[in-house]
Amino acid sequence: MLKCPRKPKKSDIGKRGGWMEPRKTRVRKITLPERHMFVTEGTKTEPFYLYGLIAELVEKLGNEVNNQITVYPEGTNTLFLMEKAEQHLQNAADSYQHVWIIFDLDDFPHDRFDNVKFRCQALNNRNRENGYGPMYHAIWSNQCFELWVLLHFGTMESAITRTEYYDKITNYLRAQGLCDEYRKKDANLFSYLRPKLKTAIKNARKLEEKFRDSPPSKSDPCTMMHHIFDEDAFGQYIL
Repeated sequence: MLKCPRKPKKSDIGKRGGWMEPRKTRVRKITLPERHMFVTEGTKTEPFYLYGLIAELVEKLGNEVNNQITVYPEGTNTLFLMEKAEQHLQNAADSYQHVWIIFDLDDFPHDRFDNVKFRCQALNNRNRENGYGPMYHAIWSNQCFELWVLLHFGTMESAITRTEYYDKITNYLRAQGLCDEYRKKDANLFSYLRPKLKTAIKNARKLEEKFRDSPPSKSDPCTMMHHIFDEDAFGQYIL
């Protein structure tokens, strides 16, 4: 015959090992990304794309992400971006582990375009020798950021004009039923492209390998945007 459990004594409640011990709530610990600073040449497309990325990170990791990622849309030329980044680092209340410089070739002289990459490499070498300082990332696109957008839908084998980039992107977005026309200041750009992110990364890697021995100014079409999603950057949280 089954026996009903006895009524608990008051002394049993809360006692370690007692059957009425309150259940402990497990707190899930989430690893937040390191502190990242993005300094962009553009003031429209690139910042809005990054805001979309941050929104997904906040959804997955929590609101604290907003305190660990900063975007500075500068609207200035390539070499001045480096100066702006160093100014922001000096004025920051907390240190950053990564500084991402995002810029296009546009109509800038080729030597200035290439020098941003070399400047980042020099700073990284200095910081490694000193044992402190952020890692600089030269995230360039030749000719423009729109190449990264286009790589979500297919490969690129040869250079095309800016107008052709915009027309192709509009056609792809329209075919997907996402919008009628590509606009540089579209707050939904990241969400439009998100389902095809892995495709863009694969296509960008192919171009990087193709131009592996060429300077950025001679690598058309090519972009480094996919490195934002490397495993040791944001890929561990996004992919």
